[in-house]
Amino acid sequence: MARRWSLLLALVLAGSVSGADKLEVIQGTTGSSSDKLVVHAGGLVLRESEPGVAFGWVKLGKGKRQLSYVVIFKHRLGGAGKNDFSEDVKADEGVGESKQTVIVDGRKLEVVYKVMLDKAGKVTKETLTVNAKSVDVARGRVLLVELTTNQPKWEQKKLKLPDGVEDTTVKKTTEALARSLLTSFAKQDKKTRTFIDEARK
Repeated sequence: MARRWSLLLALVLAGSVSGADKLEVIQGTTGSSSDKLVVHAGGLVLRESEPGVAFGWVKLGKGKRQLSYVVIFKHRLGGAGKNDFSEDVKADEGVGESKQTVIVDGRKLEVVYKVMLDKAGKVTKETLTVNAKSVDVARGRVLLVELTTNQPKWEQKKLKLPDGVEDTTVKKTTEALARSLLTSFAKQDKKTRTFIDEARK
């Protein structure tokens, strides 16, 4: 399943211009499923002068929904550059794949996640790439991204993730999850807390 939103459409559908005239974009995930797994991506909470949060999740068999990646990013929402948000999610038997693309003020972030299962439903391979660069998921699924430069920079963090997440296809649960992740990550790691605080300036 694929979805693409321009900033204007996202703002209209989300009803997301606040009384203080601050722009925000909040969208739930979309997904695809097979008999063995469910893959979702496209979760996004983005506000002016606040850290952005983007995420996806995967559910294997009858297990819980587990975050496949979380991106915390600095951005310039409201700038003169292009803004565009899209995702593409596929699941076929024991293979699931998602691609989430976030473009803010002309700066692009693309996160691609892929998981492969054997006949018993166990993970045999799991990959993650950020702007076409491979990320070792064993070293953490949290990424701190500087989406304010012409060449976005990012740092990987191995932080504790929640033991399962709720359905994030709607705005309410998506926003609640993003808020709880920011709070949890800030408590776990000093550098992450500093990054989040800087994103609010």
